[in-house]
Amino acid sequence: MDRQISFSSSGGLSRSGSFTRPDSRPGTSDRSKPFSDPESNTSALGHVGLLKHQREALRNQLQQQYLINGKQKQATSSLRKLALRLSVQISVREARLKSHTEALSRSRLAQYLNERYHDSTLQQLHAVLKSYEDQGEDLLQALDNGAPDSSKSRSLPSHTYSH
Repeated sequence: MDRQISFSSSGGLSRSGSFTRPDSRPGTSDRSKPFSDPESNTSALGHVGLLKHQREALRNQLQQQYLINGKQKQATSSLRKLALRLSVQISVREARLKSHTEALSRSRLAQYLNERYHDSTLQQLHAVLKSYEDQGEDLLQALDNGAPDSSKSRSLPSHTYSH
């Protein structure tokens, strides 16, 4: 893409090493040709150099923009991958949390049912104990009163304890 422009000694401008000969037709003047004046040749070469410099600057900016775009694409891709990994980890943790919550709920329900069963058992035992205490009180009162009648003594109620 880089072409060298050089000024030939015969007055013609050549590109990439190709040599252009001045027109050798009779009756043509060197003054009518472009770039025949040394000042205009210097001016033209300066203009060409300026254009070349601008072109190189634009190329460098374009290359930098390509690099920046590439880095942005990589960063975007990395962020998407990270977001996907994080969403998967969140889903896994939510699933674990759900299973732990369900297990805890089942455990608490079982514990609650056990406590109710034990409470009812304790109430039954308290009722049996209360009846035995009442019977004991009655027997003690009967003994203290000196009641010789044994016919008045009560038989102990039979409570069955069901587990």
